[in-house]
Amino acid sequence: MEVQETSRRLRSFAAYAAAIAIPAVALLAPAGGAEAATAQQAGRPAAATFSWHNLSLINGWQPYLPAGSRYPSYAVKGGVVYLSGTLAQPGGGSSEFAVLPKAARPAHRMYLTVYTAGGTTGSLEIRSNGDMFASSWPQSNARLFTSLAAISYPAPGATWYKLTLINGWKSAQRLYGTGDPAYAVIGGVVYLSGSLHTNSGTSTWFALLPAAARPAYWLFMTDYTLGGTVGSLQAGPSSLIQAYSRPASYARQYTSLAAISYPRTS
Repeated sequence: MEVQETSRRLRSFAAYAAAIAIPAVALLAPAGGAEAATAQQAGRPAAATFSWHNLSLINGWQPYLPAGSRYPSYAVKGGVVYLSGTLAQPGGGSSEFAVLPKAARPAHRMYLTVYTAGGTTGSLEIRSNGDMFASSWPQSNARLFTSLAAISYPAPGATWYKLTLINGWKSAQRLYGTGDPAYAVIGGVVYLSGSLHTNSGTSTWFALLPAAARPAYWLFMTDYTLGGTVGSLQAGPSSLIQAYSRPASYARQYTSLAAISYPRTS
């Protein structure tokens, strides 16, 4: 039943996408041309383009390409790695689906939450050697459909600054090899990294963001917590940032900051 329902939803999406494809192109093409012309006249460069590279899928993983979806791929632009595309593993097997090239590997192991079949959430693990794993509970959700959309993180060589932890929170680097909680600023965008936990106290506020890494407004974001569960981060212009979950013990035992990004105040 689960497979049939997922297939039905994807067929419906494909039909809808096909129906709007021509009108959408007709509307967008003139606007894009006008934007480029305006930028050229003003002496500004046109919108940046990305060179996407297909991932070499392994262990029976295949691209899952309903209308409008991208082949699982990566791009490196302006010191940042971007992932995109959708995939599936019809025959089951290992959760490892690809190996990133050196230019696109993170500095430390990353754990983050991704979209899987039927609107459920799964987990993406990316290791510093490039190994990539997709998993979920049950694992069938990730095998039916895993999205890599909207994932970005600094490319190798980025300059990282450690966060000042408070209220008994500590780095989980020694336990998981994810790097200490840190931030980098690239092109006016703040990127967080690392993981943390706490064995004492009850405060959910875990760090002080320096002025260079603060958002202009309060942000409410989802993140990866213990065992692939979904927790929440809250950060604002006051410099404080907190981690919480339901139950609260999940975030306290493990909170990942991997692939969290937002524009800084200025």
